[in-house]
Amino acid sequence: MSERIVISETQLQPLKGQFPDIPTYPHVDTVLLYQGDETNPFHVTLPIAEIGRVSDNGLEYDEELVTAIAEQMSNGAGGIRGHIPDDQLSTAYPVDDVHWIGHQLIGQTLWAKGYIPPGQTREDIRMKKARGGNIATSIFGDAVKEFVVAEASKSRSRTWKARQFQLEQIDLAPTKRAALKNRTGFVITREMEGEMPPEVKDNVVQVSDVPEPIREQIIRESDLAKKVERLAEMETRVAELDGQVSELVQYKQIVMEIRSTLGKDTDTAAAVAEQHKMAATLAEMLGVEYSNITITVSEMHESIKELKQKEFDSAVTATVSELTKWDAKTDAGKAQVDAFRKTFKRTLISELKGDQTPEKLAEIAQKLWDDEYSVIGAAVVSSLSGPGAFVPPKAPISSGSSNPSRISDEMLATEGKRYGGSKN
Repeated sequence: MSERIVISETQLQPLKGQFPDIPTYPHVDTVLLYQGDETNPFHVTLPIAEIGRVSDNGLEYDEELVTAIAEQMSNGAGGIRGHIPDDQLSTAYPVDDVHWIGHQLIGQTLWAKGYIPPGQTREDIRMKKARGGNIATSIFGDAVKEFVVAEASKSRSRTWKARQFQLEQIDLAPTKRAALKNRTGFVITREMEGEMPPEVKDNVVQVSDVPEPIREQIIRESDLAKKVERLAEMETRVAELDGQVSELVQYKQIVMEIRSTLGKDTDTAAAVAEQHKMAATLAEMLGVEYSNITITVSEMHESIKELKQKEFDSAVTATVSELTKWDAKTDAGKAQVDAFRKTFKRTLISELKGDQTPEKLAEIAQKLWDDEYSVIGAAVVSSLSGPGAFVPPKAPISSGSSNPSRISDEMLATEGKRYGGSKN
């Protein structure tokens, strides 16, 4: 899994050289920015990053990283002297010493213009310029670290790239900590019309001081950079639109499925909102999280189903027991009665065909008893009481009887009803 790391890249800027005229962002309110400093606004112009360069830390400044820095600078980036300590990142809120108010990508180099308000930082930079000193900037943010794989060996090299870069600020830093030394430096400039202060005037490179070939090259590179930047903006916009279209296609399928369930004439938004409200209320009543409603309701349903089945089984047992109130004295007799009742219960459940209402249960049980189980029950009762004594009748036995000791079927049925407790 990719982890984000803190990026802190310090770059050395000598206070000399030739510099382009960087326009201020259109959205910057210069009247409010220069309030109290209208006659002498103080700016620095310097290169922030260069495509293709690699710092001493191994970070490759590719086009993606430099473009990300440029785009995020226009969102109101600022900077302080040094960096916020790691243990104060979540709470510190220092006052900016520099306000970045413009940038321009010329060729491979990203130039930036910063406004330095009156104070200690402005005086320090002015003194450094006067004595020919240096200044360093430090890009501070976080990104995903991605090592570059060498094509020849197919192994990971020490060079790495910063992906998904998030800019926090661009600070001013001590020159000894510079990890990337630029070939050019920065210049102090001003935007307001009028006479330039003497301490600044001698240190500013005028457009007329720049040789004609260099001016033409700067203009060409500036135009090309604008076109490249515009193309990048268009490509970004196209990518955003493609993503929105893909999302809309996905939503369309979801909406179609919802409408097919609710009906095409149903107010889909109102119906979904109402169902969401009902589900949220149910979750609150059950005391569970919204996402666990289905699991909880399913478990409750299974519990109720099991409870109903137990109640039905108990009712069947009670009904069969009511029809077979036999008192078996021996273990063999008890086993015979138990086997009879089990057979009766299986037949009864089968005949009910899933109908578990008490009325149907009583009806089918009585019907089965009257039709066949009372007869079988008579035999069970007979076996429980043992063989009966035969007392011959006093009257002569009819010659039509071939077996005077045999109990007729009618007598067996009568005895079965009497011992079985039939209600009829």
